[in-house]
Amino acid sequence: MSHRLIPVATRLPSTGILPLAPGLPNRLGGCLRLHGGGSKLRAGQFVVFLLSLSLGGCASIKTGLFRAAMTIAGDDVYTSRFIALKNPKFISAEEASYLAPNEEVIGICFNGVAKAYPLTMSFHHHIFNDEIGDKKVLVTFCPLTHTAIAFDPVIAHCDPVTFTVGGLKESNMTMINGSTGAPWVQLTGRAVKDDRPDTRLDVLFALHTTWQLWKELHPNTLVLSRDTGFHLDYSQFPFQKKYFKYKESPKLFFSVSHSDSRYHPKEMILGVEVDGVCKAYPFTALAGKSVVNDSVRRLPIVVLYDAASQSVAGFSRVLDGQCLSFAAAVEGAVMRIRDSTTRSAWNIEGMAYEGPYAGSRLTPLRSFKAFWFAWVTFHPETLVYTGDD
Repeated sequence: MSHRLIPVATRLPSTGILPLAPGLPNRLGGCLRLHGGGSKLRAGQFVVFLLSLSLGGCASIKTGLFRAAMTIAGDDVYTSRFIALKNPKFISAEEASYLAPNEEVIGICFNGVAKAYPLTMSFHHHIFNDEIGDKKVLVTFCPLTHTAIAFDPVIAHCDPVTFTVGGLKESNMTMINGSTGAPWVQLTGRAVKDDRPDTRLDVLFALHTTWQLWKELHPNTLVLSRDTGFHLDYSQFPFQKKYFKYKESPKLFFSVSHSDSRYHPKEMILGVEVDGVCKAYPFTALAGKSVVNDSVRRLPIVVLYDAASQSVAGFSRVLDGQCLSFAAAVEGAVMRIRDSTTRSAWNIEGMAYEGPYAGSRLTPLRSFKAFWFAWVTFHPETLVYTGDD
């Protein structure tokens, strides 16, 4: 008996229904219905999802099944595979000897308490509802857009909200508000169906960096424990080979409503927003630079970039009513960032550790790393730093 390969649709038709495959038996579900932020998954589609991960032989049907099964906003596959954690356990840096120096982490520090969330674990869970230094925090990571963002979970001066993993909107993770059940978009910090300014999550400063640099900045940091109650391989990313290929490929798993070909879709950028004005700082434009003094909407800002760890952060240059200008220079064997006014030395967290400003900190901007395609999809009118500014 001959077998015919069943093509799998990867483009959404205008009806909003994505066929899994023409002629697929009804018991396998048939289609996924997408509607902005939520949908329901038929039980058979979970079988398709599992098939996409285990099927051997034909790469085209395997990839198609994988895409079809994962292109679900708020479905049972996505929400059951990536489980948000609440008040997770932490261990000391010494106990986390298994972390490699170049392993990526999301680092956050409040009131003298520093915590590191390894990116491999962040991929497995996407969301951590946590507390750092008596402050409630929402730590999130979307691998498809490569956005690691920390939020203040207090919305409109109400009690802190707990979030769980939702689905996808424009290839970015949605987060389900535990109080209302409404989906929120991670990259914008807004509810899918509510753009009022008082219902936006505030971004907290977090450094997407390497374990080595974070530990140098915070030797006493705590590290997210692998003792989560889940039997998962936290030593690597889920679907690791697929993900590494995805990060290098110009192709997206899922279509988006806007594209811009000025940069590779997976070009890493720092996205900055100041009073509604957005600007992207592509890493290719930052090459060879540790400091960029700039202005966005008349606010003097500085972008600090460490190429070795691929760490980047944006801050206001205004401190104590004075506008500072920064420059980087090699002193001995060490690259130091100093302001031109007091010659104080600053680290990539915007903290002065030497000189008259020692102990002072620059005000962080609403900024985070992201793939270019993701940033420009949500901010099509974004300004772009080209390196010639």
